[in-house]
Amino acid sequence: QATFSDTNVFTPPTANPNPVTQTVNQNTVTVGVASLPASPVYGQTVTVTATLTPNIAPTVTGASNPTGSVQFILDQGMGSQQIFTIAIDSPYAGPPALRTATLQLPDNLLLSPTTHTLKVTYQGDPNWSASTVTVPANPSFTIGKDSTTLAFTPAPVPSYLGQNATFNVTVARVNGTQGHPTGSVIFYDGDPNSGGTALNSGSPAPVNSANGTASYTTNTLTLGNHTIFAVYSGDTNYLGVTNSTPLTVNLASTATTFVSEAPASPYFGDPVTFTIGVAAAPA
Repeated sequence: QATFSDTNVFTPPTANPNPVTQTVNQNTVTVGVASLPASPVYGQTVTVTATLTPNIAPTVTGASNPTGSVQFILDQGMGSQQIFTIAIDSPYAGPPALRTATLQLPDNLLLSPTTHTLKVTYQGDPNWSASTVTVPANPSFTIGKDSTTLAFTPAPVPSYLGQNATFNVTVARVNGTQGHPTGSVIFYDGDPNSGGTALNSGSPAPVNSANGTASYTTNTLTLGNHTIFAVYSGDTNYLGVTNSTPLTVNLASTATTFVSEAPASPYFGDPVTFTIGVAAAPA
């Protein structure tokens, strides 16, 4: 309401003018969301960034920027639902422009390999109205299984016919920084895709979930050169992998030892029995 009161020139009004009412509405934002990396895998950190873009951009210096926070709901309605509230980045002194809020879903959250949904909402402030993400309309990201490597640790040494040969392998994650492969390893004498013989298919070697190791021992390999294949079958979080190593089975050497003679003090013409021991060398 405005009143003019200069009575030196003009006669005061006989009645107050009608008040003029102006309603100032909250400004609005468009909320967008994007996640990185583009193809995350199990045990890897996922970064989700919400962007707030003013729908009507004020041009007045000092106009208020959107303040407050953005709420992220991960897997809403699922048993694994989690809610995160992240403050938007600090405003600056100038006309409002794009603002962001960044959520880090850490590697130790160990999100399962599947599609995860996101509900992203700017919660508003006195000058800017609350708004739910619209770009894309139904945001989500998919966690994939992580790749693995398999190494013989250490490489097996040449063996001897009939003696134990032990194979130790380590299965390791590739991209993730948390979690360990589980499952089992089957060892083959020869390429399993070309008729190789499974050595332990009836009792696969379990992968130690603490360090990724698995081992198998056999004494049934035949004389000659072999290529031993180790096949990790994967699990719910990790892809399978295959690797191989050469192994030579040598003919075992022998060593003889004198054991006894009987009788110990024979007479002329008596039969004498000598007992000789024969053993593999090395034992």
